[in-house]
This record gives sequence, C-alpha cells and structure tokens, in this order.
Amino acid sequence: EKKEFGDDGSELITTYQRDSAGRLLVKTLPDGEQVHYAYDGLGRLVSVDDGQWPLAYRYDLQDRLIEEHQGWATLRYAYDALGKLSHCRLPDGSRLDYRHQPGGALAAIQLNGQPLTAHQFTAGGREQFRQQGVLLSEYQYDEQGRLLAHRVHQDERRLLQRQYRYDANGNLAGIDDSRKGSKRFHYDPLDRLVAVRGDTPESFVHDPAGTLLAQSGTTGSGLANVKGNRLLMQGDRHFDYDAFGNLIRERRGAGHKLVTEYRYDAQHRLIGATLPDGRQVHYRYDAFGRRIAKTLDGRTTEFLWQGERLIAESAPGHYRSYVYEPGTFRPLALLQGEGPQAQPCYYQLDHLGTPQELTSPGGDILWSVKYRAYGNVAQVEIADIDNPLRFQGQYFDAETGLHYNRHRYYNPNTG
Repeated sequence: EKKEFGDDGSELITTYQRDSAGRLLVKTLPDGEQVHYAYDGLGRLVSVDDGQWPLAYRYDLQDRLIEEHQGWATLRYAYDALGKLSHCRLPDGSRLDYRHQPGGALAAIQLNGQPLTAHQFTAGGREQFRQQGVLLSEYQYDEQGRLLAHRVHQDERRLLQRQYRYDANGNLAGIDDSRKGSKRFHYDPLDRLVAVRGDTPESFVHDPAGTLLAQSGTTGSGLANVKGNRLLMQGDRHFDYDAFGNLIRERRGAGHKLVTEYRYDAQHRLIGATLPDGRQVHYRYDAFGRRIAKTLDGRTTEFLWQGERLIAESAPGHYRSYVYEPGTFRPLALLQGEGPQAQPCYYQLDHLGTPQELTSPGGDILWSVKYRAYGNVAQVEIADIDNPLRFQGQYFDAETGLHYNRHRYYNPNTG
C-alpha cells in the first residue's frame, strides 16, 4: 500500500493487490474507487477498467500492439517486415500509411491514400527535407546536431526562414525569423536565462536555488514569494494550497476579487475549476491519468490518446486529429474534420518542437503566434483556425490559461 500524509495530518491510502507473478490486479484508491487490470496467458496487459472509461489491448504473435481500445474509440496498427509501423487506423476511420526508406528512416505518410508528408534524412539520421502540401522545408544542423536553419518555401517563393545561433556553453543565443523578427538570449554564469531582447523583451530573476522569482512582461509580473518550494505570491497574484500541496486558489486584481478555485480527486488530479466570472469547468481522466473529457458551458470535448500522445478530440460539430513525427511529441499535421472529410493543416515547428505556424496544403499561413520564453503567447498574428498545442506534449486550456501536460498543469506565467 501507499500512504500519503498531508500537512494537517490527514492521510490518503492506496492499496494494491497483485497476483503470484507480481502483476497488479486491483488498485483501490483513497476514495474507495477501484481499478482492475487483466492479462493474457503471456503476461501482456489486455484490459484496464476503472468503471467509467474501459481500456483494452490486443497484440500480434510478435507482442506488438495491434489494437488499442479506449471508451468508444479504437486505434488499429500494422507493421512492416522490419517491425516499423506501416498502418494506423484512427478512431474516425481515417487511415495513415507510413513508408520507410531501406535503412528504416521515414520516407512518407499518406492519409486515406493521398500524400500527407514526404521526408528525406541524412546518413546521420537528421531530417534534411520535408514536403507538406506545396511547401518544402529544408533543415540545416551544426556538428552537434543542433538546428541552425529552417527554410520553408514553394519553388522560389520563400514563406519563412528561421536561423539559430548558440553560445560557447551550448545555450541558445539568438533566433532570426524572417517573419517575426530577431531575438537575443542572455544568461547568468549559471546558464540561467536572465533576459530576452527583441520586440517582446523579457527579464528574469532567480533565487540562489534557481527558482524563478520574477519575469517581466507577463500577467501579474513581480517578485515572487516562495516558501517551502511553494509559490505564495507573484505580483498581484496570491496562491493557496491544500494539505497535499495542490494549488486550490489563485487570487488576483484589486482587493483579490478575481478568484480562480481548483478542485482535485483522491489522486491529486485536477477535476474542476471555478473561474473568476463564476463559470465552472470540469475534467475527467482515464485509469492512466490521461485527460479524456473537458466540460465548459455545457459543452463536452472528449480526448483520445495514442499511448502518451493526444491523437484526437471530439465535440458536437467538432472533430480533429493530430499526427506526430513517429516516436515523438513533435506534431506534423492537424486533421480538421472526421473520416473522409478530414482536411490537413501542417505544423511548422521551432528548434524545441513548439508550433510556430500552421500552414494549408496550398501554402498559406492559417495560424501564427509569438511566444514568450516560458511558453505563453505574447501575440496572436494569424488565427484563421485554432491550435491548442504548445510546448511538446502540452495542450492549452483557454479557460484557465494553463497548459495540460499529462501529469500536471503548467502555468507559463510562473514557469
């Protein structure tokens, strides 16, 4: 069993029941809810049932996952002779086909039989060219494998170009962006970011332990008050916590009248928030802690997963899927619509894998933003469509301003 003790002496107990092989069979949560696990004769996990959103898995004779069921949705997989993923059937019925070069590098992806992307890699395994619709991306790297330049063009028409430079310690020193301008980054002797120079300048203050105390240019910026490794105050924002260290309240504005309250379940997962205007948002999770639903203003959006990656979201009149570079959290394409009606938009990423633009198959920019250093959006330049993806693995919740990051919620205003 696992025991957790709160600052007030309260106790949370989670118990585990295992079989003779040590495999987990039943997990009983502090609130009495149970999660049941089942295995096949080869010891492979075949089902997980929390009583709300069942999960199930099927494998081939080589122990490769071929079906992944979650709630109402199913993902199906097939593999080539080298064991590389060759086909993926998405929950909406769309089919992704993966083609690989003789050495195993990704060569192309097709969506429902039509070209989606094409790729060319160097002998060292670094991507050199990428075709997304009419746009061709070219990548250049230094001897250490760091991205030096990314150029996106259609024939002789250059859409954008980003160039990167690094200092002697390997820190990013500058970005020159043909569309968004230039940025320069400055660090202290401990390689901590202390300033960003450009059209959205920023500065940062750290304590001796490296904790971020202040950042300029963000909402409620000001010197932070940190106690016991908990942020108590930053600028006009005040933070309250429960006995287990979960943030339960944020107070800001004149007289602290703008209050956001947060609620958690027995596993410390954020299950709801009351916003300053009185509206409420509710969140639900599966047995692995992946967020499967968000309800706001009576509208529920369901989320579907491919392992640890968000693969699709569904709401009344709204469906979209996300395609990633294989084995990564770097998004390749956003598929708007369901099944045969799905229309691709393409992600243009920076050196961190953060979306900078979304482009259409015809080469137009549909979405573009400028970021601050810790990931909050400083300026929305183009928003013909919406994109919630931020840093790799993060999903932006407009209602709270937080970024859902699988096992936690990230606040870019506090870092």
